[in-house]
Amino acid sequence: MLFTRLTAPSRLFSALLACAATPALANEYSAMSGLNSGSSTLALIWIAVIFIVVIMLVLFALRHARTLKHTITQTHRELEVKVNQRTQKLREINNRLYDVINQHEATRQQLIESEAYSESILESMPSVVIGVDPMLVVTRWNRAAEHLTGITHSNAIGCALTECYPNLPIKPDIIHSAIAERRAKNIDAIEVPTSSGVQYLSAVVYPLTAGGMTGAVIRIDDITKRLNLENMLVQDEKLLSMGRMAAGLAHEINNPLAAIIQGSQTIERRLLEPLDANKQQASDSGLDFDAVQRYAQQRQIDQLLENIKSSGERAAHIVKTMLDFSHSSALEHAPFNVADMVNKSITIAEQEFDNSIRGRLQLNIRKQEQDIMALGAINEVQQVVINLIRNAAQALTQHMEEKSDQPDMFFTPQIDIDIASERSLAEIVIRDNGPGIPEKVRAQIFEPFFTTKAIGAGSGLGLAVSYFIMTEHHRGSLDLLPSGADAESDQHQTGTAFRIRLPLA
Repeated sequence: MLFTRLTAPSRLFSALLACAATPALANEYSAMSGLNSGSSTLALIWIAVIFIVVIMLVLFALRHARTLKHTITQTHRELEVKVNQRTQKLREINNRLYDVINQHEATRQQLIESEAYSESILESMPSVVIGVDPMLVVTRWNRAAEHLTGITHSNAIGCALTECYPNLPIKPDIIHSAIAERRAKNIDAIEVPTSSGVQYLSAVVYPLTAGGMTGAVIRIDDITKRLNLENMLVQDEKLLSMGRMAAGLAHEINNPLAAIIQGSQTIERRLLEPLDANKQQASDSGLDFDAVQRYAQQRQIDQLLENIKSSGERAAHIVKTMLDFSHSSALEHAPFNVADMVNKSITIAEQEFDNSIRGRLQLNIRKQEQDIMALGAINEVQQVVINLIRNAAQALTQHMEEKSDQPDMFFTPQIDIDIASERSLAEIVIRDNGPGIPEKVRAQIFEPFFTTKAIGAGSGLGLAVSYFIMTEHHRGSLDLLPSGADAESDQHQTGTAFRIRLPLA
């Protein structure tokens, strides 16, 4: 386009020359035709004027072209600057748009991940979590609810709560009340009968109050284990109180026992021994002392007095052992005779044996060596041995009760206690010939609060505490031998056997 503008003056100049040439041709024609010379001069003047005008027009056109070219160049530059500025702005706007889009995508992804995480939490919770709308139509149904009711999530959503969960432990009125009052409702210790016994549930209704939503979330937990644990702790506190009371009673019993033993010894000495004072008193009373002795022997008075004295001494020994066990709390380790400790433990444990087993139980102590000295806190080790003997006696008693409907069965309950030493360890193995421990619970017997007994019959702490005493306080061990058998013997394949190991003195 610029080339066209630059060549325009040249074309104009050519056109003017053509116009100037026309009078010349006319003059030449006139000359040829015999016109006068004045016309030729006038023609030359016109030609000169036209030539000057053409030159001026050409100069003006060239100047205008240069001005126009400069204006076009400047305008082009301004347009380029504006285009660059507009392009830069468009790029900035595009970048901001891309940033906004990326932020929106990141936010959307975070929302998706957060929702998935919340969903995973609800699905992983052991509690039953159910969401309902104001009409009690299910809007949320987690995996625990599926396991409890047997209804899948897809079948539960949109279904009425009472149809999906007919055994709902809370009344629908409570849920409606929680939604209307916008206040949580809590119901604890709901007793629900099951095929295996009684189950205790706790239910909480949370009304939805955020985001303008209405409805409620119901959470149901199984608190049977918690209640059992609380009952065990209460029972354990009762046992501790009874233990303190028994220690006080044992201390009070000591005085009358001492009077009984001393009185029996005095009667025996004054009635049966041939002392001068006895003979003199009999003579003063008009009696023959020899005849009195014969009468006492014939009526077995001497044997009766001996029984009174031995029974009193045995009772005093039991009381003394119980007092020593309950009062001593020293944890310092010292050498002690293992066999003597076991004998004292048996004396204490026998007091809790059931009457049905007292006359039939065979309790045998077998010692590899006469005097095996161990190092430890004797009262703590004695507590472990007492607990194991009691457990064995209780298992044998229960086994006898279960077999009581079989009159032809001859069963002799037996507890064997083997005392031995191996390298640097003293070893005590306590075994019985009872039914044994089921394989499925053998791995759990040392866990705190684990028990197979009925609620209130045991706290589930005996073996756990015993295990802690032997492993933590004595650098020893307490093991349940496989199948109730000794590791070095194939005997006693039935029943239960525990092995205690602790350092030798």
